[in-house]
Amino acid sequence: MPRILMNLPATVALLATLCLTTFQASATELLGFNISSTYSVLGSINEPTAPIPLQVLLAGPTSEVTFVALSSSDRSVFDTFSTLAILPGEASAIVRVSAFSLGSAVLMADLGSSHAGANITVVSQIPAVPEPSVLLMLTVGLAFIGGSAKRRSGKWGSDPYLPTRRSER
Repeated sequence: MPRILMNLPATVALLATLCLTTFQASATELLGFNISSTYSVLGSINEPTAPIPLQVLLAGPTSEVTFVALSSSDRSVFDTFSTLAILPGEASAIVRVSAFSLGSAVLMADLGSSHAGANITVVSQIPAVPEPSVLLMLTVGLAFIGGSAKRRSGKWGSDPYLPTRRSER
């Protein structure tokens, strides 16, 4: 009989410890960022990105302060603190950057063997982004137009302003 199985209570305790350690480690696994691309205004110092603040995301809440290493691929465009602290009980934290020149660079985050990147573009003014309700209306409107184009001939009548298929000309 294998030696490890001879002392069954110790084996069970060892397996329970390994499972608990694995579970705790997965809570501090780096998932990445909440968005893949965002903006920062030229001249901003230690400010969140816009229109949506860039956040580092972990797999779950941490049991202790977790430090994520941050770096910019081009420090002449923007820079950030070298570490970001995620507090106990939290699963994310907002990244703050300082923007020095117009351009684009990648913000890289590292935690253990996990790595992530997000593109930050430094601009003089944040581009206008439509509200989610406007995007929904545009999406529904495009779907409706696309659906009506399929019924352009036959008993539904025909609309000379809709594009035609070559077979219908």
